[in-house]
Amino acid sequence: MMGNEKPFQGRLRVSGDFRYRTEDVGTPGINQNKLQEFRYTLNSAIAPVERLFLGLTLPFLQKNLEHVNGGEDHTFEFGDVDLRAKVFLSAPRAANHLYGLLGGIRFPTAPEVKDTSGTPLDFDVQPGTGAWAFHAGPWYSYFHYPWSLYVSSEYQEATEGNQNLQPGNALLSTVTTQYQTSYKVAFQFGLDSLFSGKDATNGTSDPDSGGFILFASPGLVLSPFVDWIFHVSVQVPVFNHLNGEHGQGLTILTGVTYDFSI
Repeated sequence: MMGNEKPFQGRLRVSGDFRYRTEDVGTPGINQNKLQEFRYTLNSAIAPVERLFLGLTLPFLQKNLEHVNGGEDHTFEFGDVDLRAKVFLSAPRAANHLYGLLGGIRFPTAPEVKDTSGTPLDFDVQPGTGAWAFHAGPWYSYFHYPWSLYVSSEYQEATEGNQNLQPGNALLSTVTTQYQTSYKVAFQFGLDSLFSGKDATNGTSDPDSGGFILFASPGLVLSPFVDWIFHVSVQVPVFNHLNGEHGQGLTILTGVTYDFSI
């Protein structure tokens, strides 16, 4: 959303992204739920000063949940808004090395969806958690044309949310390298990881939650016009050590970004 390039005061960035992913939770044939998630986000980011980016994400989520008995739940709602900040501790105009801190707050703006009897739908199909979430961590970028490198890690902690669910604390990390064949075309390859504790409801841990998963993330970035960036990538799970009966499938990401000055 805020990019990895060097900042300048007054930069304004707007973008739209789409993400598709699948997830299976539970024992097949007994209590397994199969989730399909389509996530559409509108993003904006501004650099009010040279050492600071502020970003806002407005998500819309479409979720389809298939239960083991063949029943299905569907939701299409506004999600939880995310306010983010990216601070540059290095000199913003440094030639090769940039580093700083990331941080943000996710607000419980999504509604809790209920069925016709007024009972909340399964937590997995809800568009949000009903919890406040706080995340922070360091980041680093290296530039040496035609190569660049980006590394970040964020720790996330949330309050108790809807249905008395306490999300597990999480650590999200990414390492991405990029090679530009020209100023208009670049290839990316990254490793994204998630390590999280188990979720808990009323103090009881969910055995099919939390653990560690590692994704390989190849991608393509195109800039056919000045200030326009198009990107597409996939996340392929290459190491899955999630707890219990819990698996994630391929994730597809695509989007477009436009930069301008104010």
